[in-house]
Amino acid sequence: MEMGLFCIAMTVYYATNLNPTFSGMKTHDTLSSVFEFIGMLVFGMSCSGVVLPVENHMKDPKKFTLAVPIILKGLIAFMIFITHALNFWVPFSLMFYYIKQRHSEKRIVMWECIYRAIFVTGIAVSAIIFPNINALMGFLGTFCLANMAIIWPCIINLLVIWHRPGLGRCNWRLWMNILLILVGLVIFVCGSFVNGRNLIKIMRTL
Repeated sequence: MEMGLFCIAMTVYYATNLNPTFSGMKTHDTLSSVFEFIGMLVFGMSCSGVVLPVENHMKDPKKFTLAVPIILKGLIAFMIFITHALNFWVPFSLMFYYIKQRHSEKRIVMWECIYRAIFVTGIAVSAIIFPNINALMGFLGTFCLANMAIIWPCIINLLVIWHRPGLGRCNWRLWMNILLILVGLVIFVCGSFVNGRNLIKIMRTL
């Protein structure tokens, strides 16, 4: 508990002292910019889906929060090195579980290294092709994560609770999930269109 409060205090301190001031910033922007922001916001939500499984598999999860102040004070390159490995571990483990079935167990380590190198190279090439990472993050957030983080969880939740414990008085659980699904669809359609258009503009300037 104390460590969590300390991490929050450190985050607030760095956010308020090292960030630029609000002077000169616009109070509002266009509707398309709003969907760009929503896309990056949804993209940021994916971090919890990566961090929590890693923390749950740790021998001593309480030590996990000790890394937060160190990362805040560390170099940017070191942060990228750590966070890339952390975010890359979960999707690669999921994919390689099925890929390794196509190869001999005697050379499974070799194939794992090969596939890791291929995926990392692909990520590096994507970063080179899209120097403006904001548009790519926004597109991934609205096109991919709006489905996985908003729409499908609501559908799965309805399937699970439909008979027990039920939809509640006046079917409030049903209406709540329908509302969230509609919000997810708006983010998916409008956000994908706006951020996809920005990606096309960037590709044309390369």
